[in-house]
Parts: sequence; C-alpha cells; structure tokens
Amino acid sequence: MISHNEIPGLKIYLPALVTAGVCLLLVRTGIFSFFFLVPLGFAAYRYDYKIAWAASFLAILGNALVLFGSAITGGFAASTVIWNLIHFAVMISIFMWITAPSQAVAERVPLKIRFLSGYCIGALALIGFLFQLMANPGFSEYLASLLSAMVPQSAGSELMTPEVIIQVIRNIFLRGGGLLTCVILFTFSRQVSLLFARIIPGKTRDTSEMFSAYFQRINSLTAFHLNPTMIWVFSSSLLLVVLTRIMRIEILEILLWNILTLCSILYLAQGIGILQFFLSRPTISPFMKLLLLVLIFVFFFSPFLNTVLLVGLVLLGVAENWVPFRAPKHNDLSSTPEDQA
Repeated sequence: MISHNEIPGLKIYLPALVTAGVCLLLVRTGIFSFFFLVPLGFAAYRYDYKIAWAASFLAILGNALVLFGSAITGGFAASTVIWNLIHFAVMISIFMWITAPSQAVAERVPLKIRFLSGYCIGALALIGFLFQLMANPGFSEYLASLLSAMVPQSAGSELMTPEVIIQVIRNIFLRGGGLLTCVILFTFSRQVSLLFARIIPGKTRDTSEMFSAYFQRINSLTAFHLNPTMIWVFSSSLLLVVLTRIMRIEILEILLWNILTLCSILYLAQGIGILQFFLSRPTISPFMKLLLLVLIFVFFFSPFLNTVLLVGLVLLGVAENWVPFRAPKHNDLSSTPEDQA
C-alpha cells in the first residue's frame, strides 16, 4: 500500500489546496475577510515558499472561477469582476513577495524595499478596486439603505447622502488612507501568520521555541533607526501639503499626503522601537513591564486615547533625531527590523 507521503507532489499540493480553501473562505465570509492573507503567511512560515506560492496560485484561480461564475449569473458587472481579480491577485502576490520570497530574491532585494514598494503597489490596486466599486450604482443604493436605517430623516439627512460619503471615502483613500490600509493589512497579516506558525503544534516546528522566537522577531524594532535626513522629507512634505492645499493643486497635494503618511508610519515604527528598547531594559521590573503593556493595550483600543498614543509615538520617533533615547546608536542608521528577521 502506498502512503500519502509517497505520492509524488502530495506534500506540496495537499497543504496548498487546504490553505487556498481557507483563504477563499475567509474572503467570502465578509466579517473575517481582513484575515484572508493569514493562511498564506502561515503556510510560508510553517512549510516553505513553494507551498505558499502554490496556495497563492490556487487561491487566485479559485477566486477567478467564483467571480466569473457570478458574472455569468448576473451577480456582478464585468468591470467589477476584473478589478476584483486584479486587486485580489496583486494583494496576494505582494504579500507572498514580502513573506515567502525565494532565496535569490531574499538576497537581492532587502525586506525593507519589498515592504515599502509593496505598500505603494498595494495601495494603487486597492484604490482602483474601491473606486470601481463606488462607481457601481448598487454601491450607492447600499449606502442609501444603510443611512435610512442608521440616520433619522430629521437628523441632517441632507448632509449625509451617499454621494457625500463616497466623496469623503475617495478623498481619504487618495490622501494616504489606501497606503495606511495596506500597511496595516500586510504588517498585521505577517505578524499573525508568524504567531500561528509558532503556537500551533506541527512536525516542522519545535514547540519549545514557539513564543521565544516569535517575541524575538517582533522585538526587532528595538534596532530600527531611520536615516537622520528623513526628517527633511517629513517636514518638507508637511509644509508642502499645506501650501498645495491653499493653492488647490490637487495632484501634488495627493502625492505629498502619501509621502507624509509613509514618513509618519516610519517614525511610528521608530517610536515603537524606542518604547520596546525601554521595556527591554533589565532595570525595569517585570511588574512594571506588565503594567505598562496593559496601559498600552487599553490606550490602543480606546477610541480617543489610541489617537493620542499613535501621535505620541510618531513624535517620539521624530524626537530621536535630536535626543539619543537609545545609546549607543547603531552605525548603520538605515538598518530595519525586517532585515534582521
């Protein structure tokens, strides 16, 4: 009798097929669709890049079959189907390029470059898909039904119209919202994938290292330093955003908003690195570390306090250009945590 381990290709295609199925299931659930990249990242960290890429190909193919079936039955317009296919394929391909590159790609293209370029390409795909979706008359009807159910007719219904909401969404996503969404999506999916790969028992992982290796990986932000010249890009983009807004040069304003958003994200990462460096000091007692982590957790999930926390971390990262919070500093100021991961 031939065991499943002896069947050619089964070690690759069976995990890839299961991973692709979970990915498509998450996409179709709606409420959990934000997590659709996690199974692919799990396959990359638990197995290898071949299985992860095979699962990605099967997920893209499966999504195409489902969408074409919906288009044939009249469920979706052809343009919406095409943009959905592009968006889904681009998001998965970028995430795999970041998370599961081949050895040659990993050596030639640093992870920081893959992340930054992936954020930008993903934002373009996301904005294109979102704009195509909002151009569909059914989307306006859906918003109108939500507004009628949530907002009373006498409570400023003339101001809260589907057209106004669509315009606000467009402005936000063009001015950094799409980029920020991709940053959250790729970074969150990568960390959750890594966590699941460590804590879920399996033959390919040593359970004794599951938590220590994971936290060592995420704590690598303690070594993250931006090049000091980045402060000029940050401050210049902030000033030029105001000027282009006053002069109503919309194209430049949109571009500068995205540059400013990207700089803010990088300084946020540096601020988090300073915080992690402080918490990793041996002079801090375990009780104080736990108390600080609980306070950070509460701040992060509080509607107003999370904004204060994030802005404070950005300013903390900016302030390190003049105040040496982490001493001694590394000679390679352009090093990133991902390069050490």
